[in-house]
This record gives sequence, C-alpha cells and structure tokens, in this order.
Amino acid sequence: MNKVILFCPGGRENILRIQLLNMLKILDLDCVFEYHIWDFSWNEKDSYYISQLHNIHPKIKIKKSPYINASRAGEIASKQFAYFLCDYYTFEKYNDYIFIKLDDDICFIDVNNFEKFVDGRITSNSFLYSANVINNNYLAPNDFYIINN
Repeated sequence: MNKVILFCPGGRENILRIQLLNMLKILDLDCVFEYHIWDFSWNEKDSYYISQLHNIHPKIKIKKSPYINASRAGEIASKQFAYFLCDYYTFEKYNDYIFIKLDDDICFIDVNNFEKFVDGRITSNSFLYSANVINNNYLAPNDFYIINN
C-alpha cells in the first residue's frame, strides 16, 4: 500500500521548478501515494504556476488554504500552516500515512536512497525522522537521523 504523502508549502516558481526535477522520479515510486503542493504563493504569477502542476504527474495534488494573501511570517501565514497541520491532515483520515514535509526551497533529494529513508522511518519508533540537511549550519550529534549508503 502507498503510505507516503509528501507535502510542500509552496510559493516560489523559480525554486519549485528545481525541486520538481527530483520529485518526478520520486513520484514514480510505489511507496509514494501523493505529493501535495500547498499554494502559499505571494503573487499571481507563482500561484498560476502552482495551479498547473497537477498536469505534469497524476500524484501531484494542489491544495489551498482558506487563508489567503499571506506575507512572510505574518498572521495569515501562521494560520495557513495551522490549517494544513491541524485541520486538513486529521488523524482520523490520515493515521495510516507517513508524511514527509518538503519546503519549496529543497533543491536536492537523494532519489536513489529515498526508499531507504522511508523504510527507516517505518521501522523506527520515532515520531519525527529527518534526513541530513546539507545546507544547515548547525549539525550537533544525535540531532538528525541520517540514512547512509
């Protein structure tokens, strides 16, 4: 059964285009159920781009929050995140799924080891499971679960 839902609070066409190069390969994996791109764009051009993404792969689903016209780190942006984390993805509906959050500025995903990452999450007893973030300037021991080759 497909157990993984990838979700992305998206908003910027120029970097989503880069992420999609990896995502199109990942979406063909059996373990992936859907890729939800939340339209949190700040302008009409980016919003239009996001609205068309469902046409490039059947597992891409575009989602919208009832809260619109957000700005970075503002009150509406907080409501958008609260909506999808608390109201949309309810336990009753999605308790059998694994969620993987991808910010829209994630530009590299190790496609060849993605299934190992998912398997690691399935076999662990962890509530949160994270890949290595290579552009993060703070990596303390035991802060991340890292899947090695």
